[in-house]
Amino acid sequence: MAMKWCLDNCADQDANWQYDRIDESKLVVYAIRHRDELGMKGGALFAGGQVVAITLGEHLTDDTFVVHFEKAFPEIQGAYPMINREFVRNELQQYTYINREEDTGAEGLRKAKLSYRPVFLVEKGIVKERVQ
Repeated sequence: MAMKWCLDNCADQDANWQYDRIDESKLVVYAIRHRDELGMKGGALFAGGQVVAITLGEHLTDDTFVVHFEKAFPEIQGAYPMINREFVRNELQQYTYINREEDTGAEGLRKAKLSYRPVFLVEKGIVKERVQ
């Protein structure tokens, strides 16, 4: 599913490959294949006998789980919210917080993440070591 998602979504409208998306897709496939070694937990959503959405993340703290990857075929309406809801409902009940990571400034992604009514948002920053 992750590889097909990449083939469908890793090129722009002019058929130019978007290498950041390709790299991310490679990471998703690697993380799925090595999820046990990495201490990750994931889920898949099926429709018509095919995987149409996947999610993968890990335990962050005693009360927080962080979702690193979530992919769905955009033509399957409702696949993104469904994989999110069902994964949380079936696998993450022991956690108080689900960290959905950053929205990369993408308007659609920001809107989708805000629709989950987050308890709070944390501003992303960069920490640098001061050289004396």
